[in-house]
Amino acid sequence: MPSHHPTSDLQSMKSRAELSALLSWYLEAGIDDISADQPIDRFAASLESHHASEIARHMRPPEDARPAPRPSGATMSAGQPPALVIDEAQSAALGAANLGALETALASYEGCALKRTAMSLVFADGPPKAWLMVIGDAPGAEDDRSGIPFSGPGGQLLDQMLAAIGLSRQTDVHLAMLVPWRPPGNRAPNEKEIAHCLPFLWRHIALVEPQIVLCLGGVVASALSHNHRTITKLRGRWQKLSHALFSPENGPDNSPENSQKDLAMLTSWPPDMLLKQPRLKADAWADLLSLRLHLEKNHAPLNGPDE
Repeated sequence: MPSHHPTSDLQSMKSRAELSALLSWYLEAGIDDISADQPIDRFAASLESHHASEIARHMRPPEDARPAPRPSGATMSAGQPPALVIDEAQSAALGAANLGALETALASYEGCALKRTAMSLVFADGPPKAWLMVIGDAPGAEDDRSGIPFSGPGGQLLDQMLAAIGLSRQTDVHLAMLVPWRPPGNRAPNEKEIAHCLPFLWRHIALVEPQIVLCLGGVVASALSHNHRTITKLRGRWQKLSHALFSPENGPDNSPENSQKDLAMLTSWPPDMLLKQPRLKADAWADLLSLRLHLEKNHAPLNGPDE
């Protein structure tokens, strides 16, 4: 690599124009390495750095002198909130007798940090009671601006998909999100954020009383089913969703029918992902046909053409 000692040239420069001309000449001449005036013994410097690291290594305490790790059950991981905070979320959720009260409880809940960075609480859309409940992972930028789940181009695509099997968000489908506040940068919600919001989602499902839950995203599918496989493994598979949706002793109405219920759950691709990867639309269409067949077997009213 060509090199040059530029000190004498630089000292003789009288203007910025002359300096610029000299640098241009260096580049044209192929000089791309500037050497210092004084030699540096880089081998000695490397040895000194190596000796310093060796000293630091030997100054560390031996393995048996280091503090023992805490038992796994002694404390929760850094990604999870304390149990007391989760109890607060569950109490707030169970105290909601209707969707309006649940939305108010979420708006008042301060446990999830996402609330402080999001523009809107993205709660729900569609009729308050529905055969089908569609749930996404978290709001996107358009959802955050409008306060409505599945807004923007992804929401328009979802509306078209539902219409293709005779369903409408205005009359047939209730829409919601696992996490009702948009994570910064549209990232996926983390375990702590999910733990804060999941009790509210369970209560949301209980109040809507769907027969089928369609999860559009792997995060919400994993959270509801406790199955931590990726969406590629969960997509297109029917699962039984079991949970004590209501608590007879703690619920607001104490009615005897408020007991554990089983729901059918299907997972498919999020609409935004279909826009980015159109090849996945074939999978999504297969899932929609499976959904329609399941709805027909359960005598749900469908308005679309027969397949």
